[in-house]
Amino acid sequence: MGWRFLWFLAFLPAWGCRIHASYAGATDVASLQALRSSLDLQARETLREIRILREEIARNQKKIAELSQEKAGLVARLEPLLTTVQNLREDVRAALERVASDKKKLAALEKEKKQVAAAFAVKEKELKDLLARQKKILVQLPALRKEVAGLEKKGTPEFQALWKKREELLKEAALLAKELKAQVKRYEAARKIFEEALKKARALEAAASKPASRPASKPASRPAPRKKSKP
Repeated sequence: MGWRFLWFLAFLPAWGCRIHASYAGATDVASLQALRSSLDLQARETLREIRILREEIARNQKKIAELSQEKAGLVARLEPLLTTVQNLREDVRAALERVASDKKKLAALEKEKKQVAAAFAVKEKELKDLLARQKKILVQLPALRKEVAGLEKKGTPEFQALWKKREELLKEAALLAKELKAQVKRYEAARKIFEEALKKARALEAAASKPASRPASKPASRPAPRKKSKP
């Protein structure tokens, strides 16, 4: 019995080491399996995330392609609009230049209208004076005719003086009538100029008050044939 106990004690360290080694190996295998399971799970999660990211990248690339097509379409649609805007800017600039020129012309026409009105007032006053003088002469003529008729019968020097005065008055009346006709003609010419200036001023005021618009292109018209001058 004693030798068996001694034999047990002799082999006890070896058995202990073997038991410890087998237990440690079993623990390492379990931890490795758990680690492998964890790594496999992480790998599957990573692969799933990678697949999701690839799908999202594909969707984003598809959206980018669609946006690029939309951008190209918008650019194609915006090009004529930009051309139209540029044309409108040029038209507005030309219209503003025309308005400024029309304003200058209108100011010149206003000045000319004032000058014509002043000249018209002077000529009207002169015409009234001439009419008054002619009326005065016409009023004096019947009395002079009666006096001349009476003196013709007498045949005195007074008749000669009155006849001379009559001739002078008739000449003056003829000159006044001639000047009156000239004044009437000048008056009519001044009135026509005044009316034309007034029409131009009104037309320019109406054109300046209207909004600027792009002038429509007119078809080219053939020149009218010239009329033959009569001999």
